[in-house]
Amino acid sequence: MIASGPAEIAKSEVWFNMTAKKFTQRITNRCRSIGRLCRNVLAAVRYGADWSISNGNMARLCRSVLAALTTLVVRTNVRRWKKVAREKEPLWDERNRIIATFIPEASSVVDLGAGAQTLKRYLKSGCEYQPCDIVKSSPDMIVCDFNSGIYPSLSRRYDYVVCSGVFEYIRRPSEFLSSIRQYGKRVILSYNPAGQGVATFERLANGWVNHLTSQQLEALFATNGLDWKLIWRQDNSETIYELKSTHCRSGF
Repeated sequence: MIASGPAEIAKSEVWFNMTAKKFTQRITNRCRSIGRLCRNVLAAVRYGADWSISNGNMARLCRSVLAALTTLVVRTNVRRWKKVAREKEPLWDERNRIIATFIPEASSVVDLGAGAQTLKRYLKSGCEYQPCDIVKSSPDMIVCDFNSGIYPSLSRRYDYVVCSGVFEYIRRPSEFLSSIRQYGKRVILSYNPAGQGVATFERLANGWVNHLTSQQLEALFATNGLDWKLIWRQDNSETIYELKSTHCRSGF
């Protein structure tokens, strides 16, 4: 319907101005992100990072730049996750084995961002397993897309909610934590904190879209009403936390 009266025209102008403002702000934010990326690239080359031109690794540098730009522009890299879902033994599979050691026998487990579902093979006897992922790689998979605000609709609460190698790819971390806490009694979540010797550019090249320090991450847990306990750390890089709602009276 085309606006004809003064009131309708005024409403249309307000809507158009608001839409244009949001679009302009989005483009501005993306440009700033790309500017930061370029500064990181120049700094890395200047100081001789492992992948830099000084090491004769131009091809790797180009792939890293392309991957980082893809992270900035593409909301969720579905092509990447389709490839992950087909992998039989991902490089990060050891993390799932470690997480499984913290889950008791006969526990019910929902795996958010299940990928190739390798966590299932490490769970103890009697455990019930429910995978959720953006790629429907098996009939029992519940499809979700966290960065699009599409969360799995679960008919029950589980003993454990597992987020293995997922949180780095979440664009709205606080919203994610607030949403998943309803899925179960406890959450086991892995994360590679920023400020651990990995430049922002390298994080973007990995596909990681948020860059929280350990202190910022733990503050985010508290803000979302989650008690946290650091249960595993790999040197100065990857960490694994166990979380539970502050409303729960029992301790860890």
